[in-house]
Amino acid sequence: MNPSTGRSLSVHKPMKILYVGFKGAKNTSYQLVSSFPGDHLYLTNSFSGLARDIDALEKDYDAVIMFGVDTSLSTSLRVERCAQLHGETLNTKLFADQLVRGFRENGIPCDISDAPTHYLCNAAYFRMLQKTNGKAIFIHIPGARCMTRELMAGILKTLGE
Repeated sequence: MNPSTGRSLSVHKPMKILYVGFKGAKNTSYQLVSSFPGDHLYLTNSFSGLARDIDALEKDYDAVIMFGVDTSLSTSLRVERCAQLHGETLNTKLFADQLVRGFRENGIPCDISDAPTHYLCNAAYFRMLQKTNGKAIFIHIPGARCMTRELMAGILKTLGE
């Protein structure tokens, strides 16, 4: 699914998409992002490191799809509609509701959140929303204990790969 229009990626002109996860071969976001073709970015697991990683991006993308682990999730996903830092809230310009609907249509329980966390994922998302003028979306996924092959395949299918 094209996160900027809510339509299938395969029907329209190819989009320049950047897939983002966090470093660490055992990190579920790293494993998932590695499964996508195209451009990848793996963020350093520190506030200063992820800032350097994002600031170093030179290409423009139609969409940036970010993944981070939330160990409270077991069989579902959570799409973050906004990020907040130092009292400032930034919202995605991508179609979060359609993305959630796409996951659900592929049998993946998924919720949407308008309540930013106060952790590393939120800081990364905020910085990426700034960098891309809102053309990013953040998806929280389960950790390694709960991530199944079926769930990973469903995520890949939903995003059109």
